Amino acid sequence: MESSPKTSSPYPDYFPEGCPEQGSTINDEREVYRIVKGESVSNEDFLSYKELGIKDDCRACGVSVYESLEKAIHYASLRPALGRMVAKGVIGKDSGEYRLTCPRSGHICWWPFRDVERSNCFSEVVPCFP
Repeated sequence: MESSPKTSSPYPDYFPEGCPEQGSTINDEREVYRIVKGESVSNEDFLSYKELGIKDDCRACGVSVYESLEKAIHYASLRPALGRMVAKGVIGKDSGEYRLTCPRSGHICWWPFRDVERSNCFSEVVPCFP
């Protein structure tokens, strides 16, 4: 049986059924940190693994962010190809749902709404390494 497009959903049509995951939060705003490549943020810094063609599940539809600057910098040190800068932002309420998916690493999966200009949720950018 074919499913109809999620026209009433605030999320992109490519999100699978049941995505965002149960237990995600939308009502609270939260400060988060995203590893980025340059000194200013661009839309390319906020593509999901699904949009990049790397993976194809619910979490792949989300954008990885971190709960603290320190945790983002630590992860960037482990995977320097992701970028050498970290952008600070605020998500929630008007930008989409999110869920802390790994308390140890501080990883948060953020499922942005369809019409959200993701880079506009982020402002200050700081270097990860001297």
